[in-house]
Amino acid sequence: MTNPSARWRALRPLHLDLRTRLTLSVMLIALLSTLGVAAGAFFYIRNNTLEVIASDQMQRTVAIAEAIDQKFISRRVLLKAFAESLEAQQLRGTAQLQPFLLRHTALVEVFDNVAVLDRTGDLVANYLGLEALGKLNLADRPYFTETLASDKG
Repeated sequence: MTNPSARWRALRPLHLDLRTRLTLSVMLIALLSTLGVAAGAFFYIRNNTLEVIASDQMQRTVAIAEAIDQKFISRRVLLKAFAESLEAQQLRGTAQLQPFLLRHTALVEVFDNVAVLDRTGDLVANYLGLEALGKLNLADRPYFTETLASDKG
């Protein structure tokens, strides 16, 4: 038969002296503290970084929107100046519109094409595609009829 005290000692966990238990406890506390600080720092840095990225993206979006707005404004001013110079010329007939349009090279630097329509919707001057002159009519287009109705370009 086996000795009951020997059997009891085999089931009992390792018997460690006080110094070893204290050392292991301090090491465990240090490890848990280090993990806690590292986890806290990670979450702080992650959240802070996400805020910085979001703020940077918003600033870039605002800057791009402002640049687009400025392009629209400058193009509108250029078209208004062209329209005013067209009125000041007091051209007689539509035949003089094409040469006048072609002299304004700044328009092509800003726009892909510039076309002049009469009140009936016929194309009377066009920077590109001269073959469409007199053959294209936009009177049935909603944007053309709305522009005529409002009397504003």
